[in-house]
Amino acid sequence: MAARDPFSDSSDDTGADIVEEAPELVQRLLTPSEVAAVLRVSPMTVYRMVRGGAVRALRVGRQLRIPAEDVTAYIARHTTPIGEQS
Repeated sequence: MAARDPFSDSSDDTGADIVEEAPELVQRLLTPSEVAAVLRVSPMTVYRMVRGGAVRALRVGRQLRIPAEDVTAYIARHTTPIGEQS
């Protein structure tokens, strides 16, 4: 299958072709509210985490999206095994 230019005009604007051709480009993007629910904090805390560089985010229009893998990495970095104190 020939590579498709994602920026060319096309009658199919669903993006389905891109997803099929390059699944590694597609990852789960979470809203700040979804991240807040996972971490059980307020959405404002998530915005502060983004601003402070604790997690990466991308802007889609005026909205933030946070890669799920970054949330997983954040949890892994901040997890302390039971019995250990930092």
